[in-house]
Amino acid sequence: MSGMHPYAVYRWTDVPRLSWLALLYALLILLVLSNLTTEAKISPVWLPSGVGLAALIAGGRKYWPGIFIGALAAYLVIWRSVPLSFFIASSNVLEALTAVWLLSLIKTFDSGFKQPRDYLWLIFAGSIAAMLAATIGVVTLVFANVLPIADIFHAWGYWVMGNLLGIALGTPFLLIWRKQPSRWINKEQSRWLELSLFAVLAFLTSLVAFHGWTSSSFEDIPLGYLMYLFVTWAAIRLGRHGVTLVLLLTAVQGVLGALDGVGFFAGDIHSGLANFWLYMISLSLVGVVLESTIRQHRRDGDALRESESRLHAILDHAPVGIWLVGKDGRYQFVNKRFCDATGIPESAFLATTHLPDLMGEQIAAACLASDQACLSQDEPYVSVETLPLVDGKLHQLEVTKAQLRDSNGEVIGAIGISVDVTGRNQAEEALRESEARWSFALEGGGDCVWDWNVSNNEVSLSKGGKGMFGFADDEIGNDMSEWNARVHPEDISRLLSRISDFFHSKADRFSAEYRVRCKDDSWKWILTRGMVAHRSTDGRVTRMIGTHTDLSERKLAEETIRRQANYDSLTQLPNRRLFRDRLEQTIRLAKRDQSSFALMLIDLDHFKEVNDTMGHDAGDFLLVDAAQRIQHCVRESDTVARMGGDEFVVILPDVNDPDNIERIAQNIITKLAAPFVLGEEKAFISASIGITLYPSDADSMETLLKNADQAMYVAKHLGRNRMSYFTPVLQENAQKRMRLVNDLRDALSSNQLRVFYQPIVELATGDIHKAEALIRWLHPTRGMVSPSEFIPLAEETGMIIEIGDWVLRQAMHQVKRLQASHHKGFQISVNKSPVQFHNDNPLKAAEWLGELEQNGLLASSLVVEITEGVLLDDDGNVKDRLLASRDAGIQVAIDDFGTGYSSLAYLKKFDIDYLKIDQTFVNNLGNQSDDMALCEAIIVMAHKLGLKVIAEGVETEQQRDLLKQAGCDYAQGFLFSKAIPAEELEDLLRQNAQR
Repeated sequence: MSGMHPYAVYRWTDVPRLSWLALLYALLILLVLSNLTTEAKISPVWLPSGVGLAALIAGGRKYWPGIFIGALAAYLVIWRSVPLSFFIASSNVLEALTAVWLLSLIKTFDSGFKQPRDYLWLIFAGSIAAMLAATIGVVTLVFANVLPIADIFHAWGYWVMGNLLGIALGTPFLLIWRKQPSRWINKEQSRWLELSLFAVLAFLTSLVAFHGWTSSSFEDIPLGYLMYLFVTWAAIRLGRHGVTLVLLLTAVQGVLGALDGVGFFAGDIHSGLANFWLYMISLSLVGVVLESTIRQHRRDGDALRESESRLHAILDHAPVGIWLVGKDGRYQFVNKRFCDATGIPESAFLATTHLPDLMGEQIAAACLASDQACLSQDEPYVSVETLPLVDGKLHQLEVTKAQLRDSNGEVIGAIGISVDVTGRNQAEEALRESEARWSFALEGGGDCVWDWNVSNNEVSLSKGGKGMFGFADDEIGNDMSEWNARVHPEDISRLLSRISDFFHSKADRFSAEYRVRCKDDSWKWILTRGMVAHRSTDGRVTRMIGTHTDLSERKLAEETIRRQANYDSLTQLPNRRLFRDRLEQTIRLAKRDQSSFALMLIDLDHFKEVNDTMGHDAGDFLLVDAAQRIQHCVRESDTVARMGGDEFVVILPDVNDPDNIERIAQNIITKLAAPFVLGEEKAFISASIGITLYPSDADSMETLLKNADQAMYVAKHLGRNRMSYFTPVLQENAQKRMRLVNDLRDALSSNQLRVFYQPIVELATGDIHKAEALIRWLHPTRGMVSPSEFIPLAEETGMIIEIGDWVLRQAMHQVKRLQASHHKGFQISVNKSPVQFHNDNPLKAAEWLGELEQNGLLASSLVVEITEGVLLDDDGNVKDRLLASRDAGIQVAIDDFGTGYSSLAYLKKFDIDYLKIDQTFVNNLGNQSDDMALCEAIIVMAHKLGLKVIAEGVETEQQRDLLKQAGCDYAQGFLFSKAIPAEELEDLLRQNAQR
């Protein structure tokens, strides 16, 4: 997430910043609570939320103590209660941290709000964070007896909207204004006159709209929509800084006016401030999204059409009619809202060259006149025009038009914004007339309205409400006891308790969620909300009214979300998240009961081959079948979960007998070894199981999982299709292996690796014109590390590729020296790991050949040694790679011949130059030994195929003589020399040349 810093350590330089943040946060809380709250202490715009989130985004999450200290200090001044202040301050911190965390998950989020999506992401994260803070806050106030429990939902909603609006306005304002608006102060494009005019007009307009600076004749005109003009103006001319400035001005002025009971939101202060919140969110979205879209339009000139399409889409969804008119009077854009209102399609507006044909002479004349007036002045032009809309009636539209300029500042047309004043006035009047009678029913959603006469215990349901439960009007009685009889048995006692508590608490509002039996005997979740309609003279409730709301879809969605969050979508087993939760619970129960349990980690052997060869659908089917087989091997009380991929885990609680554990594990192995029928084919896999025990092996979740993983890998290394228990030795070996891998990562850069060379002697002459390059590791503390220890690790981790490349370069440099000083045909053999071989590609081969050429070397200077396993694992590319090597002149040797499959087929199939007889056959050579016969057979066979033979591990003169008699071409071993450094090799070659 661009612009955000991760956690960092504190420095002394952070102390002043934290102090300033705490001071600013505390002062802002006191300022807002004293000046920007209603009589009910509701803040429509909670600016501290925006300041706190901006501070963490700009400075990093380490600044949260500043928020907490500032909030705690301010709340202590207000409430003088440490617990209350602590929890409310904590909710402020959690809100900011939650929003920052959510935004950090969005990799494309930019705190500079360069894209429309950045602001929408902020609204999304702010909504969730605000809901969290509101939940903590209202619960704290309820427990502190500051907030009546009956008001908890209303207070929660106000809290969420206030915090969200504070984030939506304050955070972008602070983050954007961190950088000065360079376009405003550009000397070549001085715009101080426009800025001054904009600031004065925006301020005056806000006074007119929100503080009632108008005559009584304008009271019915929604002047608040004038601020859309300034938001649009700012978006077009002044950029993000201007838009955020207008939004903040509008919010502050709107709240102040509402608190004074004047202006656009004068009546909203008594109706929950919903209109103010909706207005500000709408204005913010229009302003920010419009500005960012226009800025993108200017920046991407080559993507003009795409930018215009995005701008049109944004304007189409604006809550007002918007259009663009060129200087020639032709429409360039008309948003969907305006087209729907007039009943004229956008294509007709864009195509017309004679407006009277669409709108009539009188209306067209008025529109054209206002267009010209707008184009002739720099200030926005506002007028009220009468238009016939799609319903056939005349409507009063408040139209605001402003000049539209191009990037050079030239006027290219006008932008118009219309608000249907008539419909709004009618709606407001209708709302006022019915508010007292239907306000609560509307709050409940109007699903089912009920009226309960508490005195005679009769309840009446609306007609629509009866249908909600599948009953006709005459199929439900009016007695409350009949209704209670339909409540779910698990819910009835809780419901009756809630009702009893409600009557005893003297509260005015009631709510409860429970299940009710429908006519078809299905159960429906409902939310019942009610309010006291009448009390007797002694305060007893005699009549209540309320609503039943169908929660079925919400409950289904919650269950779906819970299922998706906790269960694997393929196998329907618990997923990793739910498994960890159950494992923690099992550990807690085992600690409490002082019992033990077993944890199994199951890995399916050869699953990847099935998935690759038979397809992912077959692989998925196999996983489902495997999950069912595992479940059938355990008890209902045991937990089987899928960790991901082809790994499963099993928790076996209360299993004290090791025989039972082994029986279950062996049963799983047997079941999974049975064939899987996948369509018309069968697949065979096996399972490797690692087992660890609690508490004998470990008492923490992470350690148990690590132990099971180590034991599972031991089972794999032992041949798969088996189980293995965790032992302390496994832990020691794993730690040793981890340390060795970490040291190996530094070995190459720390110059710890060495290349030694073992001479290869031509038996017929005794000459040495070949050598084998062998890697050695001189560890700074362990000394010389055996290649058998670190080469497998290098292959597993992939480091063998880098190490092999380094060895090859060292061999190149050395063979160049030896060809110059000893023999021009000198060759050095380099071992190539199967990992290296399968990682090769034509580009890399060409790169090595080029490097040989740069060093003045023929390709025949190197011999590549590979094992039989590389040929047996032929994936179709081995032959091509070997042929490419031969074509380039590089010779190939088969190392350790005779220890593998020793197939004659691949000797014929692949172009091989040398066979190296493994030292296990050389060690026991004698005149009558079987090994001698094998060696002779290998030599004869190789010569018949045109291959040279090199014997490895020659340590005695008898072995040398026997091999020479058998016709062996070359030999290497301790008889001639062990592997030695390059300097010693050069000395040895000089001595050999002088003999």
